[in-house]
Amino acid sequence: MATEFEMKEIKSGDPEAARHSSMAAPQKSVTVKFENLNYSVSIKAKKTVTEKVILNNVSGMFKPGKFTAIMGNSGSGKTSLLNAGAVKGGKISGDLIINGEKMDTKFMKKMSAFVMQDDVILGTMTVREAITMSALLRLPPEIPKSEKLDRVDEIISMLRLDKAQNTVIGSTRVKGVSGGERKRTGNLIIFKIPAMAMEMVTNPSIILLDEPTSGLDSFTAYSVCTTLSDLAEQGRTVVATIHQPSSDIFLIFDDLLLLSEGRVAYYGPSSAVIDYFTKIDYPFPDYVNPADFIFMHILNNSEEAKQADKKKDALNKVLLEWDNSENKKVMLNTPATQKGLPADVMKVNASFYEQFRFLLTRAGKNVWRNALMVRARLGQAVFLGILLGLVYRDVSSRPLKSQTQALGIFLASVFEDVQVALFLAPMLIMPMMVFSGFLINNNNIPVYFNWIKYLSPIKYGFTAAAKNEFQGLVMTDQFGSLTGEKVLDDLAFTDELPVDQNLYVLLSMFIILIGMAYMALWRATKKVV
Repeated sequence: MATEFEMKEIKSGDPEAARHSSMAAPQKSVTVKFENLNYSVSIKAKKTVTEKVILNNVSGMFKPGKFTAIMGNSGSGKTSLLNAGAVKGGKISGDLIINGEKMDTKFMKKMSAFVMQDDVILGTMTVREAITMSALLRLPPEIPKSEKLDRVDEIISMLRLDKAQNTVIGSTRVKGVSGGERKRTGNLIIFKIPAMAMEMVTNPSIILLDEPTSGLDSFTAYSVCTTLSDLAEQGRTVVATIHQPSSDIFLIFDDLLLLSEGRVAYYGPSSAVIDYFTKIDYPFPDYVNPADFIFMHILNNSEEAKQADKKKDALNKVLLEWDNSENKKVMLNTPATQKGLPADVMKVNASFYEQFRFLLTRAGKNVWRNALMVRARLGQAVFLGILLGLVYRDVSSRPLKSQTQALGIFLASVFEDVQVALFLAPMLIMPMMVFSGFLINNNNIPVYFNWIKYLSPIKYGFTAAAKNEFQGLVMTDQFGSLTGEKVLDDLAFTDELPVDQNLYVLLSMFIILIGMAYMALWRATKKVV
């Protein structure tokens, strides 16, 4: 019968393989303590909004110099605990304390690195370019560029990406590095948060990771966890959710936090977990992976078979045992090793000009390297060019041909707004088309609908195109002649703005819409971070 998990030194592979980073220690060690933490999210139904409680009176501590693993079955609240700690959404109640002080979101954001699960790095970038981008944009401007690039080299070496540093990361459309190397380059899930390598450039005091080993083979997963342990030994607070670790990976953890149904089942050293559960009548067999036994026999709350109620009662007993245990009381009374927050967490990052210049260059590279997109856009340009060229080919100055010209003007107006049509609802676009002056003559628009045309970019484009085409034009055939001014008068365009002013209005609309889009994105990022 196993009594204690004392195999820390029996790690498979070479434990020194990952210990070659020269990354500096964090600016200050940080202890994250949370007491009676409750976390809930809003779930919107058709007509109602309900609050779902995900964390229920959770207490624990993430210590500097320790690699803490958060384990639990699906839906236990593992990822939600990381979200609550990084303040990335939902409603939080309880005490969240950093180095003995109540948490302030602006400090937490500056001190922590949040690495989520799914890749979102541009597939057309190389590994080095992705990490360099983070370094140049996020490090303070007073740090010399050479020092920033040196830090990139250190991170590449630390994560053993030397051979892949100049390889394109890849995506579903772009072939690139392997999945394991991409995982080490960075992960990101729905909460829109930076990846491990890209976050490490800021030398964070806290590293939070959501299932960093998901999708990796055993050796790569072990390598990643060993690296995280090394980062913790440098004085960082490293916390990761782990779904089903191997026995070798379990040995790497310093502390373990077990969650079930949003409540704590155990918190403390991972090496003491066997003794703890043995004392409450859950003895571990010899030669068993502790993680497997915990999931299968302690945290298993499935509703299968006749013993479902019995298992649920047993799980509730485990949760109550922790709530009343001495370990919990000792943990809550443990003081932080340091007081106060790092003094320079409010440093300003790269200037707006530097951000714009770098992101513009990145966007250009992304377009050029995405061969499929380049071919699609070239094909679109050629197709539209041929189409419009055929429409306007050999257009004569005769009234019978004016309908053909009008069709070309209409097509031009519609294609100018095709991108808008992709994002705006048809119920907004259709009135703009109807009251643009093409489908309905301006003189026939009801007075109470007349204001709609002034909101229509199609109207200004159509008016400018019509005036540009017909002003000063004389069309003749065997029946007589017709002036362009007569056509404009029939369209009720005579009193409309001249060509240049219509173009100015279109430009103004473009600037306003782009500005509104920027503000919407800015507000969205403020809600997330």
